[in-house]
Amino acid sequence: MNLKDKKKYGKPIGWSLEDHGDYYIVKCFIDIPASPYLNTSTSTGVVGVDLNVNHIAVANVNAIGQCVDAFTLPFNLEGKTSGQKAKIIEVEVIALVDYAVKHHKPLAIERLDTTRSKVSRPYGIPFLKHS
Repeated sequence: MNLKDKKKYGKPIGWSLEDHGDYYIVKCFIDIPASPYLNTSTSTGVVGVDLNVNHIAVANVNAIGQCVDAFTLPFNLEGKTSGQKAKIIEVEVIALVDYAVKHHKPLAIERLDTTRSKVSRPYGIPFLKHS
C-alpha cells in the first residue's frame, strides 16, 4: 500500500518526530495486515539459533539434519546504553527472522535452564577426590 492510496483504503497514518539532540528520527505508522503465512512445519528443516554475548550463531538445517548454511550475526554491546543495546539486538533479530522467512523455515532456539542445579555434582564440574 502506498501512502498516496491512504484515502482509497481509509486507513489512518500516524507520524512521530523524535528529537535525539544531534539528529531527528521521523517515523510513519500504518496498519499492515498480518501475513497469512506462518510456518511451524519442520518438514523442510529449521533455522537453528544460538545466542551469545557478542553474536547470534545461525545454522540452516535441512529435513535430515544436514547443515545447509551457517553464519553469525555479530554485534557489540560494550559501552552502550540499555536503549542502544535493545536497538542493536532488534536489528540483528529482524535480519534473523527475515532469513527464516526467506527460506520458509521456523526458528529453533535452545531453552537453557539457568537456575542453580540441585545436583551435587552437575555436569561440567570435575569430581574432586578427598584423601
